[in-house]
Amino acid sequence: MARIIPFELIKSMSGKVCEHSDTHFVTRYGITYTAKRCNKRSTPYSEQELKNQKKFGAAHKAAITRGQDPKYMAADMKAFKEQSRYKTLHGYLTAKAYACTDDEGVVNWE
Repeated sequence: MARIIPFELIKSMSGKVCEHSDTHFVTRYGITYTAKRCNKRSTPYSEQELKNQKKFGAAHKAAITRGQDPKYMAADMKAFKEQSRYKTLHGYLTAKAYACTDDEGVVNWE
């Protein structure tokens, strides 16, 4: 009778395979995803794209700051648990901050 010893050659992988690779691996919520960049950008960013990047950066920083502030934690956790769209508190706060951010990058939470 044959004896089988199961093993996994590579149990998990994340990030880039090497610095020259354009294939990425990431594991989220127990599922491994791969991505490959096929056509690199050859044109500069437009003014609207730069505004969107600035707006997202401001929202991301505001979400981190608010997520670490204990005076907002209870209310934010309650609102986060009542919704089902976002899987992480940070994602929820970033989306909430992005909706409250103007084109200049100023976040007005209320």
